[in-house]
Amino acid sequence: QSLPEWLGDRAVVHSAVQNLLNDKISQRFPTAIILLDLYFLIIVIVTYSIVVLKSIQNRFPEAYVIADNVTGVPEDERAVPYESLLPLYIGAMYFLVREVVQMLSLLSLGLFQTWLYDPTNWLDVVFILVVVIFSVLMQTGKGDSQLFRTFSSLSLLLLWINFLFFLKSMFIDFAVFVGGVLYVVQRLVAFLMALIVILVAFAQMFITLFQQTEYCKCGGEGDDGSNTLCEGPGDPPPPRPFCGNMWPSFLKVYTMLLGEVDESLFLDKDVSSFAIVLFIFFMFLVVILLANVLIAIVTDSYGVIKNERAAIVFWSNRLDFVAEMDAIAAGPWKKKVKDVFGVNNADDDPGASR
Repeated sequence: QSLPEWLGDRAVVHSAVQNLLNDKISQRFPTAIILLDLYFLIIVIVTYSIVVLKSIQNRFPEAYVIADNVTGVPEDERAVPYESLLPLYIGAMYFLVREVVQMLSLLSLGLFQTWLYDPTNWLDVVFILVVVIFSVLMQTGKGDSQLFRTFSSLSLLLLWINFLFFLKSMFIDFAVFVGGVLYVVQRLVAFLMALIVILVAFAQMFITLFQQTEYCKCGGEGDDGSNTLCEGPGDPPPPRPFCGNMWPSFLKVYTMLLGEVDESLFLDKDVSSFAIVLFIFFMFLVVILLANVLIAIVTDSYGVIKNERAAIVFWSNRLDFVAEMDAIAAGPWKKKVKDVFGVNNADDDPGASR
């Protein structure tokens, strides 16, 4: 693992290294850890998904929602029974012990930096913290209910990402997929920045073009920053995104990029005739040109991982896992455990061969 990246990439695709990694991972201890990781991940994700929904139902009971008094729900009524959360606590404890053992093992070998600079380890730490924190919040019923609902939805994404990274270390197809996505995102940074600048520019141009037109004079600015058309009898007013502030205008051009286009907005008789010209220019530059550039970048970047680096990505992940298992197996407590169970190798006991 301490080899330069270019040399490590060559090493992991060598048949001798691959055979060694397969032999290592097929041993009892790594296999047991893999199975335990899988079982506890499934238990935590399934239990968490069920209990979070139950907690949200407790925090937003129908009677309080109708009365618009969600904050008035007592904490004891929000709480979820401890028995329902027990699998989460057990799963979090398992992953915590596993992570601490791995840290101490690498620390005893002088390789703590290996753990420190590995992003997957930090993902595991965040995973443990999220499970514990939300389990406590669900058990006690504390915290703002609206924030709880928002962040619990994000926490579910984190749990499934962790599961995806587990599959990445086991199957080459998942390794290629995850590696491809990360590689594509890195390649898209410059493109996305340019796209945001272009969308902001068009949003400002459309706002400037629509301001103080008859189209925008029918009503005032709404609570969401957008404007509304003159209300017809019994009809809800449709939004006018280019008559309000910047945010509704930006959202409108973004949805136009995704294909939600209403050209009648730019053909309205109360709007400047230049609006349709600007609309045509936007459709050509952003929807046709930039959208196809995006497809080309994604296809080319993902092809690099799939066709050229698939084996490297998979075997590098396997090497990382095997190295972690070896570090744990060679930890400072190995001799103590053997002493407790009365198991000593001849190498450990100088008098055994006499």
